[in-house]
Amino acid sequence: MPSGSHGGHSGSHGSHGGGSHHHSSSGGHSSRRPIHFRYRHTRYVVRAGASVFLSFLAMFLFFAIFGFAASWIMKAQSERYLREIEADYIYYQNMIADAKENPDELIVDGTVITKYYNSIADKWYITYFFIADNGESVEGYTFSVYTIEEANNFKRGDIIKLAVDGRPMDSQTDSIPLDYAEMPIQQDGEYATYSSQRRGEKIAMIVCGCAFGGIIVLYIVVMFTNKVKVQDRNSQSQKTQPLEEMSDLANPTDNAEKTINTKKIYCEFCGAEMLPDQKRCPNCRSKRDI
Repeated sequence: MPSGSHGGHSGSHGSHGGGSHHHSSSGGHSSRRPIHFRYRHTRYVVRAGASVFLSFLAMFLFFAIFGFAASWIMKAQSERYLREIEADYIYYQNMIADAKENPDELIVDGTVITKYYNSIADKWYITYFFIADNGESVEGYTFSVYTIEEANNFKRGDIIKLAVDGRPMDSQTDSIPLDYAEMPIQQDGEYATYSSQRRGEKIAMIVCGCAFGGIIVLYIVVMFTNKVKVQDRNSQSQKTQPLEEMSDLANPTDNAEKTINTKKIYCEFCGAEMLPDQKRCPNCRSKRDI
């Protein structure tokens, strides 16, 4: 704040000091493992190609959730800063109003020291000092509310009028230049900066939220349009067993050779039975690893 115990960092409101936001992210990887699910008491598997696509969708879903959460946190932080600035603005406007009602006691002379640029706010602020009742020099500063042209109007040693929060004045006395009363809050560089950030973060939340909903819908559509019923190996074996037994009775001399040549192969995705020379599953069309 401008001076005394009410303040924080030079040219800024509160204790945040105009910090910047940082984004971070993390990646993922896709997997060829099959995606299984149950629907109406039936077990399904998603086709191999669609499973890979759904893995990518899951990764984008993670980024959408992360982006939404990060935007929400940063938006809440920006809103907290804005509330601090609004509270400061009301506090100092009331201080100036009280000083104007009692000018002999609460309006004093201050002396300009120099000007500084606040890169976060993209505005300039002025430092000054005034002499307390005990003879002590008390330094203060304005908020970042001046353009470079306005800041250049202040020269070192210029006398400016200050409102103070009480008498007698000491090192803890708070102060503010009287010209702050003529400035709308939107002229404060920090207020403009955090207002702009809040708008951007709100837009980011909306975009991430829409992306989240769209990915969920697309995930469900792809999953159900590419579902394949999982084959039960036990039922397949029971269906083929009578035929195999009849064949064995008709050709008992070929039993050993048929046992070797009829080794069962099952699809790793849907469990359907495959012939040894088949490269793709006849049920889900997934490619067999040979």
